[in-house]
Amino acid sequence: MVAAAVFSLAALKFISTPYVWISIAWALAFIAAAFLTRAPAIRAAAICGATAVAVLGGFEFYYAYGTAAELNIHRGIAVDDQGNRTGFSRPHSDLGYAARPNADGRLAVWQDGELLYQSRYRIGKNGLRISPPDAGGRDIPCILFFGGSMTFGVGVDDENAVHYRVGVLTEGRYRTYNFGLNGYGTHQMLAALESGMVEDVVDCRPEYVFYQAIPHHAIRASGRARWDKRGPRYVLDGAGRAVRQGNFNDTGALQDTFGSRRIRNQLDKSFLYRRLVKERIWNSDLDLMAAIIKESRRVVSDRYPDAAFHVVLRADTKSYPGSGLAQRLAADGINVHPIDAIIPAPGFDAPEFRVHPEDPHPNGRAHDLLARYIVETTLEFR
Repeated sequence: MVAAAVFSLAALKFISTPYVWISIAWALAFIAAAFLTRAPAIRAAAICGATAVAVLGGFEFYYAYGTAAELNIHRGIAVDDQGNRTGFSRPHSDLGYAARPNADGRLAVWQDGELLYQSRYRIGKNGLRISPPDAGGRDIPCILFFGGSMTFGVGVDDENAVHYRVGVLTEGRYRTYNFGLNGYGTHQMLAALESGMVEDVVDCRPEYVFYQAIPHHAIRASGRARWDKRGPRYVLDGAGRAVRQGNFNDTGALQDTFGSRRIRNQLDKSFLYRRLVKERIWNSDLDLMAAIIKESRRVVSDRYPDAAFHVVLRADTKSYPGSGLAQRLAADGINVHPIDAIIPAPGFDAPEFRVHPEDPHPNGRAHDLLARYIVETTLEFR
């Protein structure tokens, strides 16, 4: 047992999948104890212990293997026209990170050394993906788009992203702004609105605000996204309203009662814990996400009284967590457009609407369908 404990500590520190090796060490220790003891009760307990840690180790290996495969598939790299890596994002005090202004290049996604797809992107001096030409003037109405990679348009060229297509389909009568970015969530939308970043960029009359929501944004808003360690942190106050409380990495943002922070850091090394606990969407996560959306609508209403706030919900609204989020937003009177009512059967996750069979990001066809829906329904009947 002592040897297993020593080996556990060493594995926890030096091996990338420590809990697999820890389970092996303890299983061997229990097996040895079962052979060495003469007491039937102790032998039975040791066999049960070996079985239990072996099962846990098996699940740990299963989730570790699956997570590695997912990360390997969705590894996007910003490169220039010569294939050299370029800096795509930069730290941002309000949003955690943001696109680098005046960046120009390609986003390439690889799997096992094979290029799956790549797309052209151009970031303007305002730090946003470029938009199509419009009629000009400060009195022109405009549309603001918020969200993560699906709003930004990962996997499609500038001209095929939804904000660009809306601008083209309206023949320049609306100026469009894309505030989305890879990995963003609901919290970045509210932070951009509250910080004055949107007001600094927008030089027109916002008439519509569209936010593309996915349930995983609830995890991101709760600070559990592995890539967003410095993002804006929101909590619920006594009235259930989302209020800013610094950033995820602020000292004291997470209490360290009885070494709980160290415990969480160790548990984060477990792929089983991450999949079943950390990456699970809890009701409290949806409550926070819905409150952030509600607060975003309030800020939009205060600053742009003529702007209509809409949410495009890219989720299955017939099952949890999509149904839970839809119910919360409906209860708050939010205009919600389920994606399954926009993209025809067999649904938005069908292969013909993906940038690649291995990647669920929407392709140009899906972006165009959403843009046409916005133009032909929401804008037309405003």
